[in-house]
Amino acid sequence: KRVFPVKSELVQRVTIKKDHELEPLVLERREGQWAARGPGLDGEVSGDPSAIKFLLLTLTNQMKVERFVDDAFDPSTSSQAFGLDAPEYVVTLETTGKPTRTVRFSEHHETSADEGTLFAFVDGTTSALAMRPGLLEALAEPSEHYRDRTLRSEEHTSELQSRQYLVCRLLLEKK
Repeated sequence: KRVFPVKSELVQRVTIKKDHELEPLVLERREGQWAARGPGLDGEVSGDPSAIKFLLLTLTNQMKVERFVDDAFDPSTSSQAFGLDAPEYVVTLETTGKPTRTVRFSEHHETSADEGTLFAFVDGTTSALAMRPGLLEALAEPSEHYRDRTLRSEEHTSELQSRQYLVCRLLLEKK
């Protein structure tokens, strides 16, 4: 079973809150284009379609449940054993035609039997999900990773019309 059982094409917004950052990373699709805002970004910037596609495929296809830990959040059971009382990541996916899904992830745990296991908890459920380790690498990327670095034609045009480039062109024409 997949943690995020949706098609990546239907995802309209991804929010990733890391435990050590005050501000979440928000990736949002508007009219077919991705925008990104979050720590280290100057306001809202164009999103890198390739980096976002890789993240979405990881979230929607790679994150699979290996086993369920039933009633992990029963009042008689402590969520601390799974590290989900203070998760490392909280990921929310908003999609077209499906309810919003928020999942908390943690690799911290109290028992040595679960050493190296990634645990997740879907808001609104009572079971912890055990998953294979290493899936959090995609979530660990800094916000800057999702900035589109291609130079848009309108940015290129305004750059070429700047005073610095005008001086360079005049100097080259004189040669």
